[in-house]
Amino acid sequence: MDEKLKENLAKRLLYLTKVIFGFLIICLIVFFDYLDYKELKSKSEYIGLLIKLNNIRSEQFDAAHTEHKIASWVDLNNKEVSHNYIASRKAIAGLLINVGVEKKVIRASKGYKEGEKNEFKALYISVEKKLTDSEIESTFNNISVEEMMKKFNYYAQPIQLSILINADTTLLRKRIFDKVFEKLENGDYDEPIKPKDDSSAKLKFFQSIYEFKDVSPKKDSVVLTFYENIGAAQREPNDVHITTKGTFTTISSPPILFFADFDSTLVSELYQNKLLQKNIVSEYGKISINDIDKLLSEFISKNIKAVSILGIDISRRWFPLTLLLLLVVINYLLLKNIMKANNLNLTVISEYEEDDALDFMIKNKFIRGLLWISTPITIVSLILLTSFIQYSNFYYGILIVSVFLSFYLGLKAFISSRKL
Repeated sequence: MDEKLKENLAKRLLYLTKVIFGFLIICLIVFFDYLDYKELKSKSEYIGLLIKLNNIRSEQFDAAHTEHKIASWVDLNNKEVSHNYIASRKAIAGLLINVGVEKKVIRASKGYKEGEKNEFKALYISVEKKLTDSEIESTFNNISVEEMMKKFNYYAQPIQLSILINADTTLLRKRIFDKVFEKLENGDYDEPIKPKDDSSAKLKFFQSIYEFKDVSPKKDSVVLTFYENIGAAQREPNDVHITTKGTFTTISSPPILFFADFDSTLVSELYQNKLLQKNIVSEYGKISINDIDKLLSEFISKNIKAVSILGIDISRRWFPLTLLLLLVVINYLLLKNIMKANNLNLTVISEYEEDDALDFMIKNKFIRGLLWISTPITIVSLILLTSFIQYSNFYYGILIVSVFLSFYLGLKAFISSRKL
């Protein structure tokens, strides 16, 4: 009878200790989930830059879409260059108006409105580090975080602006007239122009056969592109390029992302902190950039969903209190069983023999004491560190009382178990 009772008491002690250990494991899992969330959350702003970059077509970063913003920055930082830049544009615009391009067309072509393409470019951008065309265009697909980081470093590097400060409009005007003579001499048009040195007649003829397309800066030159006005002809119009000399000055400026409405502080922090980049790539580098938002949502969900205790789902609001109250009950049952064994002089721990891989949790005094005594404090610490909920003072009061009771019962159970 005593042997059977001793075995039952020993099994109860081991079972209750396993439950305590299980509670501790649950809290550790919750804590590690929270650490994962915090880790990703701390980098989410920087990863958000990569996501935003992935959602923008590469052509949105060229001068065709950013020149008006760059021009505003130049005006704030270098008035002389800005003055010469504006004067050069006005000189070219004046000549375009003379050949029949309407003012409203020139104004609309400068890209001042959101999403509007700038067809009147008077600067170009140079960078030190290059990407291949395929790397630049690798957007809107299953690109990884690691690949996106390379693209970020390309767009976040400082840039050199080559800005037009003078254009030879005299040469440009002459070449426009040369194009008129070329057309007439080729016999493409029957319409005579008399006399040949009548500038207004030449310009009138030019505007009747060509439509304005764009202005583009090249190295030491400016290229005006027109296309043929072919009327009802059944063919594609040919482009006509007229080049004139241009003088450019080069200045350093912030990265292109600065002019594309990215947070300049975050861009600078991520670009300069290579260790942070390395950490992001090492942890999330192989994950698709499109899946990062889902990953963050999953981490948030893990930290707010109910927790299962003994097969019952408990909401995060009541999880701490439920766990600690159960711990009070379990430690009370531990103490009750140990006192019963002491009263009957049954050595239920030292002489307990059972083929159980976890029986060391009660046989080893250090592990036994650690689980029975320190678990309440450990559990409440882990729970409160990972909770998103702000509890009332009354709730905290109950938690403190529960921790104290559980600690006291566990300590008394451990002291009483030393003789067993």
